[in-house]
Amino acid sequence: MFVKFCGFTRERDVEAAADLGVSAVGFIFHPASKRCVTPERAALLGKITQAAITAFGVVVALQEIGIAAEFIGNVFIVVLSAFCFGLALAFALGSKDIVKKWLEEVTQKKP
Repeated sequence: MFVKFCGFTRERDVEAAADLGVSAVGFIFHPASKRCVTPERAALLGKITQAAITAFGVVVALQEIGIAAEFIGNVFIVVLSAFCFGLALAFALGSKDIVKKWLEEVTQKKP
C-alpha cells in the first residue's frame, strides 16, 4: 500500500512519519498557506527523512541477520543522542543573544 503524508513543516513530524513507514512525504509551497515551506526547507526536511529511513533500515536489517543486534541498537541510540545534543547545543548557542535580551528586559521591569 502506498501512503503519503503532506503539509510537513517540522523535522520531528517528518521523522515520526518515517518511523511510521510512510511511502512519501509532501510539502506545500503556496505562499497563502499557513503550512507553506520554502524549497530550501523542504529539501532539508527531505534529507532528514531519507537519513532516518536509511538508518532505521540498516539497523533492522542487521538485527534480522543477527549481527550484534544489541550492540547495533546501542550504537544507534548513542549516535541519535549525540545528534540531538548537537542540535540542542546549536539552538542554544544560536539563541543566546535573544535569551540575554529577554532576561535583561525581564529583570529591568519595575513592579
